[in-house]
Amino acid sequence: ARNTLEAAVALDYAYFDAHFFLGKAYYDLGDFEAALSEYDQLIRTSPDRLEPYYQQAVIYARLRRTDDAIRSLSSAVAAALKDEVTNKNTELLADLNIALAQQYRLKLDYNNEAQAYTTAQQYRPGDLGLVVKQGQALFDATNLAAALPLTFGVLSKQAGNADAGVLVADILEKQNQADRAVREVIRVLENNRIPRDRARLLVRRGLLELKLGRGAAALESFRQAAVSDPGSWAARYNYGVLLLPKNPSAALTEFRAALKVMPEDGNTFLGIASAHSALRNDANAYAAARSAVKLLKDDATRNSARFL
Repeated sequence: ARNTLEAAVALDYAYFDAHFFLGKAYYDLGDFEAALSEYDQLIRTSPDRLEPYYQQAVIYARLRRTDDAIRSLSSAVAAALKDEVTNKNTELLADLNIALAQQYRLKLDYNNEAQAYTTAQQYRPGDLGLVVKQGQALFDATNLAAALPLTFGVLSKQAGNADAGVLVADILEKQNQADRAVREVIRVLENNRIPRDRARLLVRRGLLELKLGRGAAALESFRQAAVSDPGSWAARYNYGVLLLPKNPSAALTEFRAALKVMPEDGNTFLGIASAHSALRNDANAYAAARSAVKLLKDDATRNSARFL
């Protein structure tokens, strides 16, 4: 295909489709610089077509050249708005702005990410998932005053929305309202019967209860989360941590379950080492601690593993 397309370009250098598909052929072969060059040719000859800008953005994103991906996506949006056909394609325009938001997130540019999600909603009104993503971006930009009403707005329309429930809890905790955050999570739990969603919400409640010094309530939240979604690392790990002081054998069961979900997690190995140590299984404790030391990056936690 590449050779045929190269021949077609040689015969008619202005042939848009030949350049376009030659770029895709280079991309499929992993020759990204050659693909980018083909799309550059198209941009010179057909600057109002969105396709080459978008294809370049795909390559830049794959190469983790985030600034270049943002530039190409912005050009794709501008080209789409100029075209009489694509400017009416609301799904395309929404998707382009979502892709732009994702690149801004990689750059940690949360304000522009939030703006891109705002624009995407103009083309996809009523998409509550986009509203939550906008709220998350505003939260990460520390614009809590804007994030909170947006997120509560989602819950007013969809009371069991787990993403919105977790985000509301995050915002309220940041505003030193952890007790209210617990109540809001409970409200969302009352309206959600999806096991995986419930586990996420129960873990969030458990962490809040811990912050408030309510250990028994936290333990019960983590227990319920582990029952709701046995494959949740956060549920099994946190349940294990709270079980460890009084029931290291049960804690070990939880840590082993967590390890199956995240086999390269140093904190889980540290939990296993601590449980074995409490049970006087010194050889097993030593082996798990060695694994923890290899995987952990935090010096204080690594020192705990070395001590074991």
